[in-house]
Amino acid sequence: MMIYFTRPLNRGTLRPMILPITTSAVHPYPEQSLVMHNLDLDYYYHLGLNSGLDLKSNFGDVKYVLMCGSPVRAYEIIQRVMQAFNIQLPIGQTLAPIGKTERYSMFKIGPIISISYGMGKPSASIMLHEITKLLSAAGVLDPVYIQVGTSGGVGIEGGTVVISNALVNDLLQPYHSIAVLGKIIDRPAKVDLDLCKQLYDVRGEIPAIMGITMSTNDFYEGQARIDGAICDYTMEDKLKFLKYANDAGVRNIEMEAGCCAAFCTRLNIRCAIVCVTYLNRLHGDRISAAPQQLTQYESNAITLVLRYIEEQLGLEPKCAI
Repeated sequence: MMIYFTRPLNRGTLRPMILPITTSAVHPYPEQSLVMHNLDLDYYYHLGLNSGLDLKSNFGDVKYVLMCGSPVRAYEIIQRVMQAFNIQLPIGQTLAPIGKTERYSMFKIGPIISISYGMGKPSASIMLHEITKLLSAAGVLDPVYIQVGTSGGVGIEGGTVVISNALVNDLLQPYHSIAVLGKIIDRPAKVDLDLCKQLYDVRGEIPAIMGITMSTNDFYEGQARIDGAICDYTMEDKLKFLKYANDAGVRNIEMEAGCCAAFCTRLNIRCAIVCVTYLNRLHGDRISAAPQQLTQYESNAITLVLRYIEEQLGLEPKCAI
């Protein structure tokens, strides 16, 4: 059992709600879940693609979708995939993003897509809708979605990779809330615990833990920072809240995982969240690690995910720190 915390709509104290941690189903797109409304031609507008293209030939072999915020990191991930698969491009050729790049950057090698989702849940949601419709049209049946992100640690040191075993929102509830037709819909945000354990088991020398991730709608006030343009609370208030969250099992904070997990839960897509921490938020709000150190932190999270994929594909391990 895992303890979460809920707050009534009116102001009041947090009250615990106990829910079991469960593993999401592994068969995607249950009947009537992925609705296309019999579209003759479906546009994935922000990706710059549509269903009139030969998607099956180009995307039908996809098994893993690696998601991250930055287009630069999406490119770095696919470069690491090339190294792991020992792929050499012909002379005069280079990796190039697929489709439009105004909003997202998508790369593909073999069964792996690396795609950026921007910053925050609204941006991530749009990408998730369009990449999932694209893969469905391509005939992909059992994809694995893994978010490879960055975060702020809560009670753990910078450089620790957190593999989420549960997600909570700003109110420490295990939901992602979205307004649909004028009503608030609370969608459970779960991850595939078998997948999480498989990721954890290949950590090797990488400092990694499993824990709850808090996914917020804001970087400053929503994450109890005191260095924003608006701050209507004290340092004591901040620390009290973060310590309370930490006592409830929260180990890191970021801004997209709740949306990703809820989306995948709704469509029964296997999903995992792997985020490295830049700092311990109980010790401050500003990142003090050198750029080279942050690069190594990010590399650790990528390495862990690629080790898992190597193992699943039966490849000789090549991904070292």
